[in-house]
Amino acid sequence: MASVKEVQEALAALGLYLGAIDDVWGEMTEQAVIAFQRINRLTMNGKISTKLLDMLFSDDMEDRAAPPERDDGRPEAPGNPARWPSGNPDSLECYFGAVGTDQVRIKTAYPLRLAWDLNTIMDGFSCHRLVADPMEYIFRETLAHYGQDKVHDLRLDRFGGCLNVRKIRGGNYYSTHAWGIAVDIDPANNRLDWGKSKASLAKPEYNAWWEIIESTGAQSLGRRKNYDWMHFQFAKV
Repeated sequence: MASVKEVQEALAALGLYLGAIDDVWGEMTEQAVIAFQRINRLTMNGKISTKLLDMLFSDDMEDRAAPPERDDGRPEAPGNPARWPSGNPDSLECYFGAVGTDQVRIKTAYPLRLAWDLNTIMDGFSCHRLVADPMEYIFRETLAHYGQDKVHDLRLDRFGGCLNVRKIRGGNYYSTHAWGIAVDIDPANNRLDWGKSKASLAKPEYNAWWEIIESTGAQSLGRRKNYDWMHFQFAKV
């Protein structure tokens, strides 16, 4: 039987456990076990079983937990790059749970302004617990790379929203925003149907910003599909 510490380390490598590796069974460890059970379609009771341990310590899981190599000098990004779920609703619910649940409030490294009311200043926002660390990392590294003045000049502080329990425009299934795993930045200058010829976030000066985002495994609809450049999400597009 694996120790609590070994379970914590394995769950942390998958981006599911965000607490201290302290060999103490607590609420955060139990919630991480439940998240693993949900993803792998096991009974969600928060308890350790032989089947769960076999899956958690399988060679396949160890391969998925291997971090990508970095050579750009930035700190290692938290999260689980390349292992976020598919963007289809069934995969999202299996991985993150029901829409609107398991939300936490993060603080951003620089103030945000509401895109539709620039006089409203925010110091953070709500997102899903499993993306909280990589989300904070994105804003922290953005500030470190560009500095406050450049962040403002590039409008990277114009916040268009994260958690919003709604269905996609013109569709009958939930947006990734409904799980609090997507962010919109500067929507006025990056409209939904604009391609790279018009969207400001497609310009070369934003390449470093996108690289910071993509280092966490988050993906851009603009960079992948050439529309909705305002949007990035912790799910495959």
